[in-house]
Amino acid sequence: MIDDVTTLEGEESGGSTAEVAVALILEAYMADLEAGRAVDPEKLIEAHPDLAGPLRACLEVIGGPGDGSARPSAAAPSGHPDRAWSNTLTTLWESDDAPPRVHLSDPAGDEPSPVLNRPGLPPHAGRYQILGEIARGGMGAVLRARDADLGRELALKVLLAPHRDDVDLRNRFVEEAQIGGQLQHPGIVPVYELGAFPDRRPFLAMKLVRGRTLAALLAERPDPSHDLPRFLAIFEQVCQTVAYAHARRVIHRDLKPSNVMVGSFGEVQVMDWGLAKVLTEGGVADERRRPDLAVDATQVQTVRSEGSGSESLAGSVMGTPAYMAPEQARGEVDRLDERADVFGLGAILCEILTGRPPYAGPLRGAVLDRARQGDTADALARLETCGADGELVALTRDCLAARMADRPRDAGAVARRVTAYTTGVQERLRAAELAKVEAQTRAVEERKRRRLAVGLAAALLGLVVTLGGGGAWWAYDRQARAARVDSALRGAAVLLAEAEGGNDLSKWSAAHEAANQLGSSLAEARDEATRARVISLIELVDRGSTGATADRVLLDRLVAIRSDSVESDLDEIDARYADAFHDRGIDPDPALWSRSMCDASR
Repeated sequence: MIDDVTTLEGEESGGSTAEVAVALILEAYMADLEAGRAVDPEKLIEAHPDLAGPLRACLEVIGGPGDGSARPSAAAPSGHPDRAWSNTLTTLWESDDAPPRVHLSDPAGDEPSPVLNRPGLPPHAGRYQILGEIARGGMGAVLRARDADLGRELALKVLLAPHRDDVDLRNRFVEEAQIGGQLQHPGIVPVYELGAFPDRRPFLAMKLVRGRTLAALLAERPDPSHDLPRFLAIFEQVCQTVAYAHARRVIHRDLKPSNVMVGSFGEVQVMDWGLAKVLTEGGVADERRRPDLAVDATQVQTVRSEGSGSESLAGSVMGTPAYMAPEQARGEVDRLDERADVFGLGAILCEILTGRPPYAGPLRGAVLDRARQGDTADALARLETCGADGELVALTRDCLAARMADRPRDAGAVARRVTAYTTGVQERLRAAELAKVEAQTRAVEERKRRRLAVGLAAALLGLVVTLGGGGAWWAYDRQARAARVDSALRGAAVLLAEAEGGNDLSKWSAAHEAANQLGSSLAEARDEATRARVISLIELVDRGSTGATADRVLLDRLVAIRSDSVESDLDEIDARYADAFHDRGIDPDPALWSRSMCDASR
């Protein structure tokens, strides 16, 4: 990586004898610095004259001599090993005190990316300490590194040695850095610095993203309907991120689940802007800005947009065939605009809903042919039978339209439709919840009315029996007693009816008082039938009063749960409703509690 002698891939053969020798010398040099032992870089070079060239280049990167004069800035003053960890901090701290170190712990479950220690990896790139290789592709590799000044880990993307003389690839690499540096959005990985190794290979320092790709998460699902709300929320964030890029006149051109990273705390970032393109003001992709177009201060500027001569040839095909718009698959570079990304968004949504991208198959050539023809018949058939909501299926079909004019204009339009759908789902869920509460309340009121009817019928039946009599005197005496009891019964019955007709606990208190007075008249009710009626009415009042109090407690709990429903998890809300009704002795039909999104959204 440092130069022709020490490269990232070690020339893919473990490195030459000179490479190994340089690596060993540098390791000993860095060990001395970290131990606080002062080392003169010039003397180190003089001690190895046959390796003077590569040694000088390496020392230049890690803080050694630049123009032949000794610069011991990378060495720590005696007795202070902490001074060796950073050139910047060493420069700032000229006293005997060591520079401060702050190390934050990683969040639980946020595992660091695995690294591969390839032969020939240099220990440093500028001020970054290289820890190993994370991944590599056909043109570049991603290294895990550490910024000693800030104490943070980051990622270094570097062009591989075989491509260091490819001007077009090098300029594309620089353009990716410039685009990433100007696109400042939570859904886009921040770019910290653009640098270069002595062999003129550029590297890009950026945030080290921890998490899993959307492709890996989708592959773990038992079926496409599993956890659909979560994946739709991820997709909505992807749409918002791409919408921001489109607002800056940038298209991604390689949208797919493997380029979407989902973090441990719900953060979603769109990765790999290496194929991104800056559009002209007219909205059509072009590798070189026309000289007659004025520069907009809000538009992203890159080396190619400034006319560096590294424009792509018409007809070049860049992207991933399984997710590629027809015009992009045909290499119609002069026609590409935001709608190519809209097709990519539709392809991601198609995989979320059906489990596969629009064009699926084992042979890359066959997939590319289908992409060129815009043959989405298989994808559309899968969408029709996936069981997803009609709005989602319609949005996917629109995004996957073969004709550019039939697709939504840009990612912003797609984002608005997704947001409208998710908002509608939430509103339908809230409506279903309210309907469920109302149904339960009506059921409670119906039971109360039935209890009232039974109580009144029993009271009237007792009153009719009481009117019968025997002899005249006994009839008169019993009639007088019966009249008093009947009056008390009727008064208590009226108060009971009023209490049963509403939720006013004060009326239940009045009915209870009347029932107590009726109980004191039992001595005048000498026949068993009257006594039975009085006892029955007293029991009705006692049960009704107890039930009214319990109903009031239930209603208060329902109101409290409903007030909390906006900020609480829907599953928790359902459980609280169920507990409230269960405590009241009500066990509703379990079908009333189903919150399946598909059912609730219909």
